[in-house]
Amino acid sequence: MSTDRNDSLDKMPGEINVSLYQGEKEDGQLILTSSSNAKVSYSLDYGTLQNEKGNEFPKEKVHIFHQKYIKVAKTYTGNHDFFSGDYIPDMLLPMETAIKSGENYIQPSSNQGITVEFDSTGLPAGTYTGNFLLKVGDETKNVPVSVTVWDFSYEGRRTFQSSFLLYRKHLLAGEYDSSEEMVQSYIDFMLDYKINTYVIKDRNEWTTQEVVDEAKRLYSNMNYNSIVIPFDFPLSYQTFSGNKLTEGANKVVDYILALAKESKGEDNYLKLAYFYPSSYDEADINHNEAASERFFGKGGEYQKTLEEAAKRIDSDPSFSELSAEKKSALKEDILNIPAVFTNVNYQSDWVGTLGATFCPYFSVYNDEATLQRYQDAAKEDANANLWAYTCMGPNYPYGTFHIDDSTLGMRTSGWMEKAFGLTGYLYYAYNMSTQFTLSDEVYTDVYDNPLRYAEVPGDGYLVYPGRFYGSNKPFASLRLVSYRDSQDDYDMLSIYENLVNDYAKRHSVDVSFSSLVNDLYADIFQGAIYYEEDRLLFEAREELAKRILTLKNEDRLIEKTGTLQSFDENQITISEGSSIVHTDNAITANVKPQYKDKGETIGSKTKIFRPAITLTSSNLAKTKEITFNYANEGEAEVNMIINLVDKTGYKTQLISNYASKGQERSVSLILSDSLLKQLSVSREDISAIELSFDNVVYNSQGDVALASDQTISISDLAMRIAE
Repeated sequence: MSTDRNDSLDKMPGEINVSLYQGEKEDGQLILTSSSNAKVSYSLDYGTLQNEKGNEFPKEKVHIFHQKYIKVAKTYTGNHDFFSGDYIPDMLLPMETAIKSGENYIQPSSNQGITVEFDSTGLPAGTYTGNFLLKVGDETKNVPVSVTVWDFSYEGRRTFQSSFLLYRKHLLAGEYDSSEEMVQSYIDFMLDYKINTYVIKDRNEWTTQEVVDEAKRLYSNMNYNSIVIPFDFPLSYQTFSGNKLTEGANKVVDYILALAKESKGEDNYLKLAYFYPSSYDEADINHNEAASERFFGKGGEYQKTLEEAAKRIDSDPSFSELSAEKKSALKEDILNIPAVFTNVNYQSDWVGTLGATFCPYFSVYNDEATLQRYQDAAKEDANANLWAYTCMGPNYPYGTFHIDDSTLGMRTSGWMEKAFGLTGYLYYAYNMSTQFTLSDEVYTDVYDNPLRYAEVPGDGYLVYPGRFYGSNKPFASLRLVSYRDSQDDYDMLSIYENLVNDYAKRHSVDVSFSSLVNDLYADIFQGAIYYEEDRLLFEAREELAKRILTLKNEDRLIEKTGTLQSFDENQITISEGSSIVHTDNAITANVKPQYKDKGETIGSKTKIFRPAITLTSSNLAKTKEITFNYANEGEAEVNMIINLVDKTGYKTQLISNYASKGQERSVSLILSDSLLKQLSVSREDISAIELSFDNVVYNSQGDVALASDQTISISDLAMRIAE
């Protein structure tokens, strides 16, 4: 709200420009600045918007919001753009409600934000233009508005799942109403933001019929794709007592079979089902290792329970009329029901050994090699299911739901989720209406106090109760909108992916979707860290739309520009002591770890040293991308770090990479201007690319030994040089 830092911000024209695809919602924003010593009333009114064919953007598809500010007495997240004592916009109050409640004012010498939401559902493509009327005090001004609706849409049910928890008792505290009608109002409201709700009623007290009825009520909504089976497995859970199913296991099987019975026809509820065994939450820091391994382990209690449920498809008379093929499909769906398992940190002993759907902190995926391990485990053990979550952590520079953080981080997460191959997102509470400390819970003014849990502004809530303002549904926060927009971007990428896959099938060509969009990813994030320029994200959206429309309308892929050039043999070298063999456009490297301390001891020099393959070229300053395939032909796993090396020899890490014995991978290094700026690397100073490997390894007790020799074959090594 304060104008103190206005001089440090980019000044934009007083207009609204929005682009979106058909069926999408997208927001524009105006920031008003007052120099008056008194508060001033304001309003923004709809004006007619028409496209070049005379089609109108209907008034009912435009929603104008007053951004309500909240004081953050003490910041938590660490984002340098926010300070303790700042008033930060969060709640979106409909303009008509703000006027009715007398809140449509710009405070003295302050900024005031306005959000305008456009809904393109059912509208023809085209650019709609016109003017909205801004009134500030006694003055009026026309605000130019341009809304471009792209000629494509997302078809079918969304695939990216979610589990955002709603607590009934907090409905009572915030809305004074925890009835089924109020619960459903919240569930339906959140589906508009592409969020599926897990209602915490009373643990394990949902009847099977209630679960089925709610699933059937929502199934026609294409944003509905996550059916929680509301059984919270205790840490002591057992599938059997002797030869019989335990009471708990019987409940689980009953839930599953109830959904299976509704899945006998075309509607498949089982494919949307998941469990969230929250008793095992963050087992890595809550010291529930043994219980987690017993439950999630391959052949463990969870797998046993699913197997028992699958057997019932053959023995339960309700399924007797089904074909063998249909029965087999239902059993497979049951065995693939994910159980979401949250961890704060990467757990090397669990990834690849447990059959859980892993759901670590989003920040854990910042390391490429760690992400690859999760991806491999998901494909092998969890039907490719892989989730992420945030809560109090992680913090800036990762995307969060915290008020004292940029909403751009959460917006960018949709692109990351697509790039990482994630399939779901979990958030522990979206409607907290009381303030928690570690030892107490108190009622609070939810519109004035940003804290719900501990000292994290915004943690635990994404909506504000509507009852105080006479609304029967909640009001969104800017943070909630940023999540919805992230999912719109995820869906936009899926639109392109579906078109690419169809193109490849029709033309019988091998096309990698990721290779067609990795340059867009490189323009807006590295690892799990977003670039703090919203301009970059919107430019990436525009470029993605261009590629979609070209493929849709012209049946043509937009290829990357630049000239491909291979590396000469003398441009590829390896550390002394290791060897390299060149054959055509491929090399085989025998990487030999070495002692670098006297007497063949493992001291600091040996630990620091990393044997490496070095790539040099006079064209590196003009290189936009380096690509290669590699295979681990040795006995030990490969852990590679890829660095940029400048003219002084200083190394800056680009990414890490991992390959198990016999595994092959493809690598693409996009040297975008955004990336180099983020890394503080000058393009002209790049002298080499280095692929380095472990020289030492550590066991779980921290003991260190020289790493094993590694054999790596590299093929199709090339650089794409700017024209």
